[in-house]
Amino acid sequence: MTIETHVRYLSPAYFDDRLLVHARCIDVRGARFRYEYVIERNGETIADGWTDHACVDAVTFRPTRVPVWLAEAIAGAEAPPAS
Repeated sequence: MTIETHVRYLSPAYFDDRLLVHARCIDVRGARFRYEYVIERNGETIADGWTDHACVDAVTFRPTRVPVWLAEAIAGAEAPPAS
C-alpha cells in the first residue's frame, strides 16, 4: 500500500520527450519501505521524489512485516552487478 508521496518538479516534460526514470528502493524496515526516483531528459534532472509503502494484511489492513521474499527481491535488485 502506498502511504505517502513527494515529487519536486524542476522543469516541464513534454508529450514527445524521451525520459529516463531511475528508481531505487531504500530503507526497508519492519512493515515499511521507500522508493526514490529521479527523472531525466538528455542528462538533465527534471523531477525527483519518493514514495513510502507499507505491507498490510489484505483483510484487516493492519501492518505486517515486509515478507522475506520481497525483502530478498529488493536486496537482489539493489545489489551491485557481479564483476
